[in-house]
Amino acid sequence: VALRLAHREGWHTYWRNPGDTGLPTTIEWKLPAGVQAGPIDWPAPHALAVGPLVNYGFEGEVLLPSTLAIPADAKTGSELAIAARVEWLVCKETCIPEGADLTLALPVAPASAPHPQWGAPIAATLAALPRPLAGWTAGATGEGQRVRLVLTPPAGATDPGKLRFFPHEEGRIEASGAQALARDGDRYVLMLPVAYQLAPGFTRVAGVVTAANGLGGAKAATIDVPLAGSVVAGPKPVDTPAPALAIPA
Repeated sequence: VALRLAHREGWHTYWRNPGDTGLPTTIEWKLPAGVQAGPIDWPAPHALAVGPLVNYGFEGEVLLPSTLAIPADAKTGSELAIAARVEWLVCKETCIPEGADLTLALPVAPASAPHPQWGAPIAATLAALPRPLAGWTAGATGEGQRVRLVLTPPAGATDPGKLRFFPHEEGRIEASGAQALARDGDRYVLMLPVAYQLAPGFTRVAGVVTAANGLGGAKAATIDVPLAGSVVAGPKPVDTPAPALAIPA
C-alpha cells in the first residue's frame, strides 16, 4: 500500500531526514489482529533550496509505500479494515502541519491483481526505490570538517553525471553546504561538509546517493560504510530564520 501526497505548486513535504528544517511524514497504523505494517520505504528525495537553506523532500506527486504482512489464516471473502493516522508538514514561505485519518477495506482473496488506477504508479515507485549500491565500491574518510566519499566504478561503467549524497540521519552532513565532485583516476570523489551541529557517534556514512545518469542502472542507491579518519563540526552556516509555522484553526 502507499500514501499519496499531491502537493500544490511551490509546496513540499519532507524525507526521513528533512535537511535544514522540517519534519518527516509519519504514519501511525491501526491494524486488525495479525496484520503488521513495515516502515515507510522512502523514495530518493530532492534537494529543495529555500533561500540559503536546503531541505530534503518531495514536490509534485509522491507515493510513500509500506509493506503490509497479512496472516496466512485470513478468511477468504472477508475484508480487513486498515486504518492509519497520517501527519505531515507542508511548506512554502510558511509551514503548515496537516494530517488525515485514512481507511482502506482490503479484500481477502486467493489471488490478487494490480489496482486499476494505482497498481502501475505503485509498481513504478517500488522499482525506483534506492537499493544497496551494486557493482560499485564505496569508502569514506573524515578529514576534519569534510568527509571524503570515494565511489569506485566497475570496469566499463558509464559516467554517473552529477552526484548528491543525502544522509539518513541529521547531524552528520550539512544540508546547505556545497558537495564538490572531482575525478581521481577512474574514481569519483565527493567532498561532503560536516554538520555544524555535529551529532555524537558519527562512525558510519549511511544514506542515499543520487546520480543524474545512474549508478549501476539505478538513479539512486544506498550506501552504509565505516567512517575512517576523524571529523570535527563544520563552520556555522548563514543565519537565516526558518519558515514561519502556520497553525490551522
